[in-house]
Amino acid sequence: MNDHSGPDETQSKGDRGKPNWVAKSISKIQSYRQKRRAEKEHESSTDRASRSTARATKVIAWLTLVNVGAVISQGLIFNRQLTEMRAARIDNDQAMGRQFTDVEKQTRAWVSPVGAELVTPIESGFPIRAQIVFENPGGEPAFDLNYAETPEITPIARGQFQDWNSISFSRNEKCDKLEPREGGEVLYPKVITPTRLQVVQTDTAANRFIFSVALLGSGTFFINGCVAYKTLGETHKSAFCFFLPPIPGKPSKEWAFSACPTGNHAD
Repeated sequence: MNDHSGPDETQSKGDRGKPNWVAKSISKIQSYRQKRRAEKEHESSTDRASRSTARATKVIAWLTLVNVGAVISQGLIFNRQLTEMRAARIDNDQAMGRQFTDVEKQTRAWVSPVGAELVTPIESGFPIRAQIVFENPGGEPAFDLNYAETPEITPIARGQFQDWNSISFSRNEKCDKLEPREGGEVLYPKVITPTRLQVVQTDTAANRFIFSVALLGSGTFFINGCVAYKTLGETHKSAFCFFLPPIPGKPSKEWAFSACPTGNHAD
């Protein structure tokens, strides 16, 4: 029988003859540590202090870098949070502003010119009286009311009785310089009896011309006006324009005022 153990023994001897890399690594580490130990034993106190100082300096430098990085990181986080807080505050302020505007619109006074009436017929002669009717559908009283109005006449072309929008009315400028009058009339909200502004036309050459043209049916009498008032401490104005279209063949007491197609606005 052949003995097969010979080649295996040869291989094992070869392996034992080769250097072990783990053992060599451990040996190098031990040699380095012994060398450093020997150097430390023979170094002077000055060298030892210098080496400790250098080590401490490295540690301090490393800690400083860490602290600087932490400060920068915290600064970036704080800046982002501050930006988010500012954006949230702006959004909140805008929302509050919208809410305040909505509440103000619901609670403030609104002086509304709702119509006009002819009190005395034109045929009766002067003084001729008309009145403007005002209401306050708002939620607060309107203070310091002040009025301005001007009676005017505008020509009517043949066939315009059915198309009042084609009539040219002068621009309503009554609100341009009008301001509330301190201690003026107070218009309370939703009162049963509305406020009436009396418009009295006396016997003047201008008025005689205006109403004679109106009676002839060749022109329409109209009133441009404005009311200024205060509500919630702020000034507001309402401009109005009413005209009295003549009805051919009927007396003026049967005529009715209508709102002009222009000259009406409010803030």
